[in-house]
Amino acid sequence: MASLSFQGLTKNFGKTEVVKGFDLEVNDGEFVVLLGASGCGKSTILRMVAGLESISSGRIMMGDKCLNEIDPKDRDLAMVFQSYALYPHMTVYQNIAFALKVQGYSKPEIEEAVEWAADMLQLKELLQRKPKQLSGGQRQRVAMGRAMVRTPKLFLFDEPLSNLDAKLRGKMRQEIKDLHTKLGVTTLYVTHDQVEAMTLADRIVILDKGVVAQIGTPYEVFTQPSSTFVAGFIGSPMMNMFSATVQQQGEQSYLNIQQQRITLPPQYQDKVSDGQSVLLGVRPNDIYLHPKNLEEGQGLKVHVKLNNIELLGATMLARGELSGRKIIVEAATDYSLQPGDCELYLDSHFAHLFDATTLQSLA
Repeated sequence: MASLSFQGLTKNFGKTEVVKGFDLEVNDGEFVVLLGASGCGKSTILRMVAGLESISSGRIMMGDKCLNEIDPKDRDLAMVFQSYALYPHMTVYQNIAFALKVQGYSKPEIEEAVEWAADMLQLKELLQRKPKQLSGGQRQRVAMGRAMVRTPKLFLFDEPLSNLDAKLRGKMRQEIKDLHTKLGVTTLYVTHDQVEAMTLADRIVILDKGVVAQIGTPYEVFTQPSSTFVAGFIGSPMMNMFSATVQQQGEQSYLNIQQQRITLPPQYQDKVSDGQSVLLGVRPNDIYLHPKNLEEGQGLKVHVKLNNIELLGATMLARGELSGRKIIVEAATDYSLQPGDCELYLDSHFAHLFDATTLQSLA
């Protein structure tokens, strides 16, 4: 195992800079997820670690070794690709054993390693099949087994689950997490799926157009988003966002959302000024239908027009408008709730304020 350090890493394709001054310290044995939309540079960073892309500037350190000039085959890492990249003419056994055979391992050593990986990944009954005879999930497990038998210092995963259906993705997420728990190998995982990031990561690195938007644990990026970009990217349904103006009257401050006025959440009393333009963010699950669900003084009452209600069983999604802006509420199912005008209550403890100009958090 080894730590991983990125120091001022950049990558240019011609005049286009796709990775811009990337800095990150990955601890020994840590599971770090690079999360972002397509084109944000996350896979490019992974490929630079693997040696599949050249580095424009900066350094990548694994332990005390600089990877910049080390040949990819000598980097002591294993990569699992989105496309599985299995050899179609080889059996499962041969696919898993191939890297060990190339490295000159003896036949008994190869057999022991393949048996260990096949047992861990439940592939024993499939060892003599070829890739075309396997399901997507089975192929992905073979690709993981091929990486595991090398016992590398670093695992790289490049969107390995994106080709699987939803049910299989859930199962494979658990298998990858179990694998990391058992082996403890430092892991760098790339995905655009926030569910994968939230369920797998020790820490998440959120990227926006080649720049780090925020680094934190899943809990931190969900409850303390550093910007409107992070707030909108993490969470489903996405965070509600309302334009507001700060108004101070004596010792009390308010937020004016067009025709409506609500009390400024107490955690922001000393962080805003009179007349300041802000954005108020509230997650759909932090909006309540009844004040009884909140402590006294914690609910910020707003008037909303609900347009439609989606029943999802134990929960429901209510969609409507607050002062002309769209609002989504995720709450326990209440069959008495109907479309039309109503009052809702925002949880002030979990309200977020962002500067309307910089779009950065005011927390």
